[in-house]
Amino acid sequence: MVGDFTSLIEEHSAFIDWLKIQYEKGTVLCSTCSGAFFLATTGHLDGREATTSWFASAAFRALFPHVKLIDEKIIVDNGRSITGGATMSFQNLCIYLIKKYYGTEIGNYAAKMFLVEKGKASQLTYSIFNAQKDHADDEILKTQHFIEKNAGEKISVSQLAQDSAMAERTFIRRFKNATGNTPSEYIQRVKVELAKKLLENETYSVKEICYETGYEDQTYFRSVFRKFTGQTPAKYKKQFTFIV
Repeated sequence: MVGDFTSLIEEHSAFIDWLKIQYEKGTVLCSTCSGAFFLATTGHLDGREATTSWFASAAFRALFPHVKLIDEKIIVDNGRSITGGATMSFQNLCIYLIKKYYGTEIGNYAAKMFLVEKGKASQLTYSIFNAQKDHADDEILKTQHFIEKNAGEKISVSQLAQDSAMAERTFIRRFKNATGNTPSEYIQRVKVELAKKLLENETYSVKEICYETGYEDQTYFRSVFRKFTGQTPAKYKKQFTFIV
C-alpha cells in the first residue's frame, strides 16, 4: 500500500468493513508495513499503540492522531491487534506469531529454517530521515537547505538564528513549528544521515567520519549516532558493508 493513503482507504472500504466484522468475531488482526492504515481505519487502534513503515509515519500520524504511533518499533502487540514495521518485517511478525501461539521452541526452529534474524526490535537502523519541508515558512526552508548543504561543518543554532535575523528563542520556536524538530535535533539528524552514507562506503573509518560530519568528540558522535539509529557507527558499518 503506497501512494495516496486517503484514496486507497476509500477504495478498499469493503475490506475495512470486513476487518471490523472479523474483529467483532474475536479475530486477532495483524498487519505489516502500511497495512496498519487499514487497521487504524477500523477505529480499533484508537488510544492504543501501533507501528507502521517508518517512511509512512508522517502520513499515519496526520490521518490517525488518536493512535499512539511508535514508528521505531518493528512489532507492537495489543492483544487483539498486532502491527509490524516496514515491508520485510512480515518475516519477524510471522516468527513472533509462531512463538506466541505455538511456543518458543517452534518459533526458534522456524526462524532457523527461514534464516530470520530474531531479536530485532527497532526500525531506527533502517529509517532515513525525511526532512519536513511541506510548510510555508520560507526563512526556515532556507535554513534547512543551508544545514543540509553544510552537514560536514560545525553548525551553531545561535549563528543560524542570527543569519535569519531572528532572536534565538523565536528562531527555535518557528523552526520546530515548521519542521517538527528543534534546530539542534535537525542538525543532528542531517549529520547522522551523512554519516550513514559514509559508513556504507568501505574506505572510511569511523574516526574519519566523525570529523567529516563536523564532530570533534568521537564519544559524542557515537552517542548521537546511536540515538537516531539504535546502533553504534561500527555496528552499522558492519551491517551495511557487504562482504562476499
